[in-house]
Amino acid sequence: MNNKPLIYILRGRSDSLREEVAFDLWEHTGASVCSASYFDSTPEKSTTACWDSFCISLDEGSEVIVVDNPNLTLKDYQHYVDLGVLNGYNIRVLSVEGVE
Repeated sequence: MNNKPLIYILRGRSDSLREEVAFDLWEHTGASVCSASYFDSTPEKSTTACWDSFCISLDEGSEVIVVDNPNLTLKDYQHYVDLGVLNGYNIRVLSVEGVE
């Protein structure tokens, strides 16, 4: 049995579908959710705010963290993976596809 904390990285173009999955994960696991969609700002500032929220969740020792950003390429989310692994988390990347 693996008791390591877990990070879900959601990727996909649809903000609303990713948000729906993030909400379901929060509802079922009590996850900390870090989402650029929650910040009413420019994409660059929203992404920075999401990263800051993620780092706070790590510092607080959240058992489950959900990163809800487009994360279209590995380059977009590699820093989340690297810091998560460094802090002892398992990583799951979920591609969220579909029609809104």
